[in-house]
Amino acid sequence: MPALTNDECYANAGAIAGRVILITGAGSGFGRELSLEFTRLGAKVVAGDVDLQGLQETKELVENKQGR
Repeated sequence: MPALTNDECYANAGAIAGRVILITGAGSGFGRELSLEFTRLGAKVVAGDVDLQGLQETKELVENKQGR
């Protein structure tokens, strides 16, 4: 199977805007990046992690991306 292009990956990204996305493991790595990307696409992100310090850092990054 060939790799998807960015355009193909984001073809339906508009459908995410306004939806609520639940992300576990959002304190670092892939979960943090998903939190930031879904925020950029207009979703409302509910994030959780056992690493409270990492989760706080993700929260601050998300709020900065939202312009708060």
